[in-house]
Amino acid sequence: MESDGCTLRSVEHEGRPLLSAPPELDWTQGHHGAVLAPWPGRIIDSRYRYDDLEQRVPVNEPAFGHSLHGFVFDASWQRVAVDAASVTHEITLGNKPGYPFEMHLRVTYRLDEKGICCESEWKNMGRGTAPFGLGFHPYLMAGGGVNDEWMLHVEASVSSDSDPLTKRPMPPRPTDATSDFVTPRRIGGERFSRAYGRLARHDGLAVVRVTAQDGFTIELSVDEGFRWLQVFTADVPSASLARRGIAIEPQTCPPDAFNSHEDLQRLAPGESNRASWFLRIASA
Repeated sequence: MESDGCTLRSVEHEGRPLLSAPPELDWTQGHHGAVLAPWPGRIIDSRYRYDDLEQRVPVNEPAFGHSLHGFVFDASWQRVAVDAASVTHEITLGNKPGYPFEMHLRVTYRLDEKGICCESEWKNMGRGTAPFGLGFHPYLMAGGGVNDEWMLHVEASVSSDSDPLTKRPMPPRPTDATSDFVTPRRIGGERFSRAYGRLARHDGLAVVRVTAQDGFTIELSVDEGFRWLQVFTADVPSASLARRGIAIEPQTCPPDAFNSHEDLQRLAPGESNRASWFLRIASA
């Protein structure tokens, strides 16, 4: 396990890499391993209304005019604890343009006998009620080569695609067994960035499985703190990274939740919350 700032860059199992990422951090290639806060996904048109006030956040996706993945993915985090099996980082996010709130985040990556556990906590340190969403952006790599031959399985009741031309989220719809991977099937040549909600849970966990041709299976599971999963087929500009993994992104809310308010958290002063996700080997 290797982290840089609070970006999870690599995980291996018996010498086999489980995550895809560029050799050096490069946010233009798809936010590999990043922490996404105080919102995951996009704020469409880089504006939202909260408590009857319109807020405008900086545009960091100029081709579309949106604001993507919040403020902390490229920020300086403080490493506050480290040992042979875990590392913990913290950051206080305060009074950013369009986000006049103060939030403290703490993220721990921990190795255990089953794999990786990522624990996250956040607390409103300001004086007013604050909107908040959190996400993570690992790219799972089940095998070598591109992801076309891998099997994908996501158990969920609703999904929402991103419009490839505008990047706007489409209205949520019931999942379809023939197109949404609720029944395991090959990814093939499909290209999509899709949010899944109303996740099926087993003992409180929702699980996504990615399986390579040799049967090697990686599971990413989330506890009830993460209510959505974004799945992206890694169609990024770099030829060395394109479709070399598949992004399975735990998220507390869907894209553009600052406008839709769906599953958007509103934290009172002093209020905190937490969520965890897990990376496991299901079949080696």
